[in-house]
Amino acid sequence: MSGQDEQPTLRTVADAAGVSIATASHAFNRPDRVGPATRERVLAAARALNYSGPNPAARALRRQNVGSLTLTVARNMAEFWTRPAAVRFCAGVAATCDRVGVTMNILRPGELLGGPTVAFRPDPEQVLPGAQIVVVDTAGIDRPSITADTETACRQLVDYLAQLGHRGLAIVGWAGETARRDQLIAAWGDRGRLKVVNARGLGRGDGEAAVLAALADGSDITAIAAVADELALGAIDGVHRLGRRVPVDMSVVGLDDIPEAQFRGLTTAFVPYGPMGEMAAEFALNGGPLPPAFPVPIALRHSVAAARSS
Repeated sequence: MSGQDEQPTLRTVADAAGVSIATASHAFNRPDRVGPATRERVLAAARALNYSGPNPAARALRRQNVGSLTLTVARNMAEFWTRPAAVRFCAGVAATCDRVGVTMNILRPGELLGGPTVAFRPDPEQVLPGAQIVVVDTAGIDRPSITADTETACRQLVDYLAQLGHRGLAIVGWAGETARRDQLIAAWGDRGRLKVVNARGLGRGDGEAAVLAALADGSDITAIAAVADELALGAIDGVHRLGRRVPVDMSVVGLDDIPEAQFRGLTTAFVPYGPMGEMAAEFALNGGPLPPAFPVPIALRHSVAAARSS
């Protein structure tokens, strides 16, 4: 093995510092997201390993003369760019491309150029055989995959609702996010009444309409869990439209932790799409071991309270 092949990577530094890859990435690129002691531990590990910064694709560029990376996004590209989680992910991919000096091509599914490719939430039929591709946030595709541990996050959110006495839950799903919906259903189990409704799309209006349908029968639902924050914020609008209050009459949780969720006080889970985008691009360009599922920490805010007494 040559000395060039033995150069440390971001994973090496993360392991040496005893932190996740996402935390190590934040220490270099988003220091405001980590505590000073944690950042210094990461930087100290980097100095000890003679690691100058996240640039794991450099060797691939020297060996293969890779000049571009393809990112495939949703068929409806205009709608895609309205989704904060998607924008955060694309910014992560772009950050890696900037560091290693490659061009990022953004294409619709099915328009692959044949080189290193990152596919964000592709459908199985969208992945071309033999493509040099890494998929993100998608299950059931036989390709290298970058994922987040939303299963644990869904369980923690549901456990929190149950601990506060909620025994009636409405889950707002969406056809493009069946994994999270199923995780929420499994986490709820037989704790009490469960109602599952699917929103038509991922907008706030879709979430509002879904909640109005879920609560139309006057059932004893006291909490709502949505598979994405946009739907959860729409659910809050729907609850208010019915003359009820959040969280006094209805608790609401979501997933993603988009900026508006913080502003509206939504209890949710932070899916680290930025670091996931960085890692996906790094893997597509350079290969190597895949990271474990990124942790998804819970953000407890003001949209949840103890279940109202009957």
